Amino acid sequence: MDGCGLSGCVQLGLDQSQQIWSNAGQVGRPLRAPSPFYVLRYRWYASGPEQPSYYVPAGRALRVADEGDERSATWIWLGRPALSVIDRAVAGPAPYPVTPPKTVTVAEKPARWPETYLRLLSGRGGGWMTPATIWITVTMRSDPPTPWTDGLADFRISAPGRSRLVMLDGWVHTVLLRIANRARRGLPLSP
Repeated sequence: MDGCGLSGCVQLGLDQSQQIWSNAGQVGRPLRAPSPFYVLRYRWYASGPEQPSYYVPAGRALRVADEGDERSATWIWLGRPALSVIDRAVAGPAPYPVTPPKTVTVAEKPARWPETYLRLLSGRGGGWMTPATIWITVTMRSDPPTPWTDGLADFRISAPGRSRLVMLDGWVHTVLLRIANRARRGLPLSP
């Protein structure tokens, strides 16, 4: 496994990699506060495809591409043993900074001022959704990709009305109604 940051990569040994994965922790809510990160590159088996994952030190979390489904990812909260190993391993390179999205689509239509769309990540957790909730897909892309803008994030906003729900990787939170209404129309989400 390689751990890469802005200033280079370090190779993690087999023992280090096994310690990280065997002590990874539990699956949890996506990290909604974008912060600097490292890219981890590994293969589940020698002839398999390279799997990019992200380590976000401030959140003590890994975002791992789901094996066998290159279109989805899972957030894992790291336990102390895994944190200790990974922090020592990537201590050399500086992490990648969060870059704002360069393109955003809402229901497959381009949004204006895409760099403002990280505002959809902040809000209150635990919004109520019903099975009848209609969702609009939001896709954010940046270069370089981040855990929130690499195309694997399942990002949606509830359909128009009084609803202000945002879903990220299966977890729901609420944003201000004016932010939700502007996002649904692809308008800038300035403060």
